[in-house]
Amino acid sequence: MWFQAFSNQHEETIIQAWLSKIEDNFPGVYNLQDLYQNGKKNIRLLVDIHIPLKEHPLFEIVPIMCKYHAQRGTPVEHVLHSSHMWREALLETIWSYHNDKMISQDEAWRITPIMHKRIDEVQRIISRLYWDYAQQVIHQKQKKIEELHNDRLSLLGKMAASMAHEIKNPLFAIEGFLKLIKNDLTCLSCSSHSKMRTYIDVIEREFEGLYGQITSFLSFSKNSGTEEPYIECSMRDLMEQVLRLIQPRAVNENVEVVRINESDSKIIVQKVAIQQVLSNVINNSMDALSTVDHQKKIIVRSWEDLDKFYISVSDNGPGIPEELKESIFEPFVTSKKNGTGLGLAICKQIMEKNIGDLDFTSCNGETVFTLSFVKNCGLSASNKELA
Repeated sequence: MWFQAFSNQHEETIIQAWLSKIEDNFPGVYNLQDLYQNGKKNIRLLVDIHIPLKEHPLFEIVPIMCKYHAQRGTPVEHVLHSSHMWREALLETIWSYHNDKMISQDEAWRITPIMHKRIDEVQRIISRLYWDYAQQVIHQKQKKIEELHNDRLSLLGKMAASMAHEIKNPLFAIEGFLKLIKNDLTCLSCSSHSKMRTYIDVIEREFEGLYGQITSFLSFSKNSGTEEPYIECSMRDLMEQVLRLIQPRAVNENVEVVRINESDSKIIVQKVAIQQVLSNVINNSMDALSTVDHQKKIIVRSWEDLDKFYISVSDNGPGIPEELKESIFEPFVTSKKNGTGLGLAICKQIMEKNIGDLDFTSCNGETVFTLSFVKNCGLSASNKELA
């Protein structure tokens, strides 16, 4: 009986003590006028100990409060610390009531564990509800981000389709005329004929690679496009063809390119697509080396273990900036002034299509990108079906 009289008499004192603690701990963060109105309800939830908490007519404010603070982004420690401050304000006022000889020490001691239990129950409910609402907010934000991302990819897809149309038409014409030139080379001397055919073969391979890049770009941005078949090829042959194509740039930029073949196993992959990945990674290494003054070196190495085949590309450049390491495979992330931020994202997708992965390690003085292919991944069966 004394507790009901106490809570009615000292309600305002307890609320003001709580507000004072809020302002001391979070100065200027919260509007005390708004908190006061909520405090008038919170205090009744705490002191009406004769009513089970969830049956209290004011209990509905708890989920409302939790939802509000979750949407507002209030730190959870602020929400929980508020309960701690209610506890302090209540118990300080109870013992002040005892010191004023209004209640005995035994009465104060008897009510203390009851108040602790009530406040603990409130804290448990607040923690659970706040977490549930916070998860909903996070899910909604993630969904919005995904929608924006899909919108960007959709726009990119339209741009890619237009670009592919504009590029492929003249490429088809050029390729056709190259074939006509090839057929007319019979009038040249044998040595000149052989040399010209070699040059044209290189150009045709470049066309093949360019078609593959356009197809991959469309596939990434529209999640469609022509699917390159899986074929069996040796790791050595795959590396040699790429290194032959990048050799002119390496010579021009004074980059030493070293090839180490510790494995020449046969792998079943989308050959042109994997060559695109390898070419992209090597060219990225050359881009990184363009900023250094010391001897530039790239090592391309193949090897295998019991579970996987590997091809790695290492360079002695400045390393990848720390702020990009976590997001380097995400679309539109790049440190290049004129980069699109799609190269590594496309490469990652290609590797996943080939039951593989692309990862890296990087520090100042060395960056290593590694293409890994799972052995016995079932692509051989897929290859037979395609055949």
